[in-house]
Amino acid sequence: MIILFLISLPVISEVMSNVKGSDSQSPGTPGDRNEFVEIYNNSEYEIDLNGYKITDFDATDNIVPWTNDSILLYYPNCIINTTKIPPKKFAVILDPEYLQEGDGNYVRPYNLDGVIVLTVGNTTIGDGLSNNDPLALISPNGDTVSTYGTPFNPDDSLPLSPPDGISCERINLEGPDEFWNWGFCQDPSGSTCGRENSIKFFPDLLINSKSIIINPPFPEENKIFEIFVKFFNNGFDTLKNIRIYLKINDFYKDSSYFPGKLIRNDSGIVRFEINPLKRGLYKGFVYGKGDMDYDTSNNFLNFNVFISTKPLFITEIMYNSDYEWVEIYNPLSDTIDISNFGISDKSKNIKRWGNFKIEPESYLVIIKKMEDTLYLYQKFGRFKCLSPFNKFYSLDNLKDIVYIYDHIGNIIDSVPYESKWGGGKEISLERKGIDFPSDERFSWGSSISPDGATPGKENSIFQKNFSEKEYVFLSGKIFSSKNDLKIFINPPYNLTEIKIYLFDSKGRLKEKIFENYIISSKRVFNLSEIMKERKGGLYIIYVEMKDKNGKGKFIKKLPIAIWE
Repeated sequence: MIILFLISLPVISEVMSNVKGSDSQSPGTPGDRNEFVEIYNNSEYEIDLNGYKITDFDATDNIVPWTNDSILLYYPNCIINTTKIPPKKFAVILDPEYLQEGDGNYVRPYNLDGVIVLTVGNTTIGDGLSNNDPLALISPNGDTVSTYGTPFNPDDSLPLSPPDGISCERINLEGPDEFWNWGFCQDPSGSTCGRENSIKFFPDLLINSKSIIINPPFPEENKIFEIFVKFFNNGFDTLKNIRIYLKINDFYKDSSYFPGKLIRNDSGIVRFEINPLKRGLYKGFVYGKGDMDYDTSNNFLNFNVFISTKPLFITEIMYNSDYEWVEIYNPLSDTIDISNFGISDKSKNIKRWGNFKIEPESYLVIIKKMEDTLYLYQKFGRFKCLSPFNKFYSLDNLKDIVYIYDHIGNIIDSVPYESKWGGGKEISLERKGIDFPSDERFSWGSSISPDGATPGKENSIFQKNFSEKEYVFLSGKIFSSKNDLKIFINPPYNLTEIKIYLFDSKGRLKEKIFENYIISSKRVFNLSEIMKERKGGLYIIYVEMKDKNGKGKFIKKLPIAIWE
């Protein structure tokens, strides 16, 4: 046979040989019904496949029009009763038994609306397709005009062996039948039956949800930080002349040229240094360009930058129940996209969820499975909730750690709770407020709600930790070895320089705890180790806070008794 490689001739563009489900040729199985071969007309004029044949070299079949109009019940817009393919269009050769339900598995799995449907004059395509079968399209003159699987070269790696339910696509429709020009379909459905192939011969710059790396993940106010942008070549040709553009609100705008080239599946990274920003939530946007990148739908990403704040807080945990759950809170005045965020226990095996947004100043409850709402809604009333793709853990009733992660695995908040912190059988562990540190026992306590918990609502033991007028206070007025002593600082200035000194009752300086220490957001310091070194008696903690720019000063003296 003579093989003709002319772009004016039809080409085999996609082959489904390993169908989803049983691939045997037993009557009624998916393998007996769902195989297909796609043909593409790459010419500028109409091609008629009347008289063409298709062979798997075990059997040869005539290509004929599909005439069973029952197919219109399922695909009213498909095109039948013809073998003509318009210019730059696809047609699909289906198994004659495609409409049959057979064993009931994977019945009529393809979207054929608008597709030209053909079939063969026999009961199967060839002798029934397998992964080892090459194919040839033969013209009425007996010429082989297109092949799949290099039938005349048994020594290469073709045909391919696709996974279950995945088709093989020709990458460059004008290219030859060679190993580099075929690949497994990348469409989520497993095939592109009668549609444009999912694999493109061109380069394809990809920016996705894992492209943005902020260092540190939650930068501090008035400090320089970095943003790294990772990008990929998702196409088949080499990606060249790459430039990445980054914008953060109206405060930052820049671009970076990547000097290298990316082959298929390779990645690159560029760095941006971001000048200090004030506390708050900022909207970021990144966009990439490269030569011959015609699909720009995946070249950009919107993302958030959190300065001196966190997007989410763990506020309540029901750890001792048949219906465990974890409550999180968005304290910001903006809706937050938490798509692909996740949760874990101390194992750090993250269980993620899908697309979801949490509204401003709102609670969200993470439950094990949505069926749990049948019990939870009846007991607590309705609240907003979600469940991960995979059921998360049975939390330990004695001690465990709950982590919340963003989409790239940064830890947003964590709680290393113990049963002595509070909570119990059908009683939740509640946080006193988001200003209380998540990793301290005094920040948590048992719910005092009559229902034993407050999912989706303000906690029953909520306290406003920092009032606007209270810039500094202690967790208690008496210290002993049995309890911790914390000092809470709510800086009155954007850049606050603090001094913390310890004096005895006679006014003698005993220790300089902090001196000329700069902070820009609320802080909690544990003074327990320092206090343990002192003898019992009355002491004064002197706190001085002044504006770094010299515009104000605040002083407070806090008495503390040490009980031995």
